[in-house]
Amino acid sequence: MGNITPKDADAECNIKSENINAKLEYRAWLSYQYESDGGNVESQVDIAKIIPPEKNWLRRDNMSIGTTEKILVTGATDTILDELGNLLDTDSYVWTGTSSAGDATDNNCASWTNNTNVYLGTIGHPASAESPGWTNYEVQDANIRLCNNKHYIYCFRAF
Repeated sequence: MGNITPKDADAECNIKSENINAKLEYRAWLSYQYESDGGNVESQVDIAKIIPPEKNWLRRDNMSIGTTEKILVTGATDTILDELGNLLDTDSYVWTGTSSAGDATDNNCASWTNNTNVYLGTIGHPASAESPGWTNYEVQDANIRLCNNKHYIYCFRAF
């Protein structure tokens, strides 16, 4: 994933959506942190908190997956589409950097700027039927979370 900022990921979501839902703005479900020169966290972007809790999130085919509050509590079980709106393989993983509470985790591939096997990223499993697996999936093999892996990103829009 690394070497792409969340803003770039948003742009990627929108570029890939041009043939699906033109003129709709999508956001990548990626949370991250900024660090100061001293190594202290200055601020973080918690994607789940950018959108008001009562707003609905839509996936690529305009199906509502629920409000921020709902999907954080019950899980986004209808998120198994890739960025083009195609069904994902049930063995797929998705970069999120987002905890089950909607906060940025410490594992975010150096704020999504490093794609080496030195860093870890928080992943989701789109086929996970319960929260928090869809956004914060616990895997036995930590190698799956290494930032040099190729995983999908969730692209949603809020309305």
